[in-house]
Amino acid sequence: MAQVTTVSFYKFNSRADRWWAFGMMGKAGIEMGKVEGRTFWKLMGTGGGDAYQWYPDWSTYALLSVWEDAAAAKRFFDTHEVAREYNSRSDQQLYFELQPYRAHGSWGGEQPFELVPPDESGPICVMTRARIRPKKLIRFWRRVPQVSKSLHFGTAPLFGKGVGTLPLIQQATFSCWPSAEALRDYAYKRKEHAEVVKLTRQLDWYSEEMFTRFIPKRIEGNWAGIERLQDALSSTAT
Repeated sequence: MAQVTTVSFYKFNSRADRWWAFGMMGKAGIEMGKVEGRTFWKLMGTGGGDAYQWYPDWSTYALLSVWEDAAAAKRFFDTHEVAREYNSRSDQQLYFELQPYRAHGSWGGEQPFELVPPDESGPICVMTRARIRPKKLIRFWRRVPQVSKSLHFGTAPLFGKGVGTLPLIQQATFSCWPSAEALRDYAYKRKEHAEVVKLTRQLDWYSEEMFTRFIPKRIEGNWAGIERLQDALSSTAT
């Protein structure tokens, strides 16, 4: 059966549950690493706001997993103690089942995704990930507010969140767009973003980076605003 990628977001309202989620960033490794059928995974914190900010969002955490097949993913989310506790403690959940179709670069020296033939006829999701060189941190983060602000003007994503495994240094973004054209318009026509992409190459900000596009196959949960995502997906299916 075909490999499956999942990205799950969990939002915690109470202080006690936020402390629990923060603690799991260090405690979950042993249990998560033993999950049957998972070939790659990253448990990540998130950045403030809807886009990409340097300050953390202590209420929200994300889990990226690559599975041997859909059955392995379903088994984990339905029955595993860690998954069930994340669901029971969080107040909002957002679950994406994805098929990667384009990727370049690496994450921790790996390219974990099996790619399918491209199909950009509907909404797409994108994950960008980079390890920022420590000597470049200040110059990089000075530019980020311009890019983040630009996400809220003109063509905007259906969903966007900054994520990362190590604050300030190992950063990523996950976003979903109504179409490949909308993503291209933002990436290449939005002045602020195009300028940062150019500077990335000129100033050699990253020691490692990865860019992956996905076809969303299923989107579930009770996340505020999920209807926009589901409507975009269902309109493609029909």
